[in-house]
Amino acid sequence: MAGERPYIVYASTWDPASGGQRCLWQLCHELNELGLHAYLPEAALAPGPWHRPEMNLRVLPERKRQYWLGKGAWAIYSDVVPGNPWQAENVIRWALAPPGWMKNQNGTSWLPGQVPGERVYVYQPIFEKYLPGAGTLFLADTESWFHARDLPPKRGGCLYYRKWKDPLPYAVRLLPRISLRRFPGAYHRRDLANYLRQREYLLCCDYLSFIMWEAGLCGTYTVLPPNSAYTKAEYERSLYGGLVGVAYGTDPAEIERARDEVMPDEKGENAVSRRYETVRAYARKTLERFVEETQ
Repeated sequence: MAGERPYIVYASTWDPASGGQRCLWQLCHELNELGLHAYLPEAALAPGPWHRPEMNLRVLPERKRQYWLGKGAWAIYSDVVPGNPWQAENVIRWALAPPGWMKNQNGTSWLPGQVPGERVYVYQPIFEKYLPGAGTLFLADTESWFHARDLPPKRGGCLYYRKWKDPLPYAVRLLPRISLRRFPGAYHRRDLANYLRQREYLLCCDYLSFIMWEAGLCGTYTVLPPNSAYTKAEYERSLYGGLVGVAYGTDPAEIERARDEVMPDEKGENAVSRRYETVRAYARKTLERFVEETQ
């Protein structure tokens, strides 16, 4: 590690239903794949059904963690971690959602200005309206189960409901709801992909969830209700949150466009999978820029 500043990622055990934990683990993996040194806390890799042997992960016992933090290693906290619990000299804050939108189990979260001198990165540029001047660190690497080849017959819609603050008609709650209870156990992600491949559309009551991309990759279009967080123009300008395979509202022309964009060709590709390759390239550039700025 001579001449290199390690990264220590504040993460808990793997939770396949938590986009935040998947991002933190994926960041650790990606940095190690680049030949750097990134670590999870020792407790995060406790044996269990969420063990991920395919990922390039390292762990750091608490004693060594405090040593390296004292030597200038980066502590990486997400937006649900208030303050600086490790008392690190160098802090990176990765806002996976706008400040205050998500809470931890204690009902608290980070707010800008809590940690003097910390470097702030947002998960995608559309968050910059809430955190002006922040860098962008975006990851895009979903499993191969999410695809539109040899699709089964489609039937009806489903509901994804998280982080939503706007009113919705009660009737939408009657749709089958995607949750950890629906797909329990170690195969949550695989089972989620199989379920999405069987559905015609996803009603996404989450302002910016990656599940919109995953649905599109499975040949399932998304209906995103108009909301108070972002305008249609802001979604369209966002490379990640753009409206490929996503209908903003229920206008018939919007629905038809989104449906056409998820329709697979003879190779199982669609407009979403083709755009996704551009998104992955963009994600790689943000990671490389992040490394340049922190090494």
